[in-house]
Amino acid sequence: FSSILLWQLEEEGKITLNDPNNRYVNNPNIANSIKIKHALSHTAQGIPGQNFYYNNNRFMWLGEVIEDAGEQNFKSRMYEKIIEPLELENTYLLLDSSQVANENRKIAQPYFLGGEMKDGYMEKEINDGFIDYGYSAAAGIASTVRDLAKLSKAIDNGTLIYNESRVKMFAPFKPGLEYGLGIFTQEFLN
Repeated sequence: FSSILLWQLEEEGKITLNDPNNRYVNNPNIANSIKIKHALSHTAQGIPGQNFYYNNNRFMWLGEVIEDAGEQNFKSRMYEKIIEPLELENTYLLLDSSQVANENRKIAQPYFLGGEMKDGYMEKEINDGFIDYGYSAAAGIASTVRDLAKLSKAIDNGTLIYNESRVKMFAPFKPGLEYGLGIFTQEFLN
């Protein structure tokens, strides 16, 4: 979702993925060498652009990029540019537990699956998980399979971003990486 917003901003000429993050993010510790594309591809650790290292904190910078360049808050832009146009009825930014109750939202119950080997078999143990409320560019969007199918179709048919942007988004950031510009990208069962 956040990647789509960034590609839209690039298509609108408001950013380039080669812009340094610190142009938009108020953090003096971000080096000029760390570009939007590095945070978006999870290659912002160490030498920018070299190695994949999944890092939600650096991906969260992209929310500030979206807000600054898009001149509106992250939530408003998400609803205006993706959720409302696609009529994603069961997709929303997950703020807190009262939102779930007050808006009568249904949410999958998280769990932890564990267990141990006994007599050559795994004895599964399921324990209650927890919902980590709050949203950012890196997390906190709740959806359903049907809504995600609509999103996927819109990406494929050019409704949200141009085909040229989609191709770049899904291409591995560099050879040998299984991550593109905002999405895991790998071949699975051909």
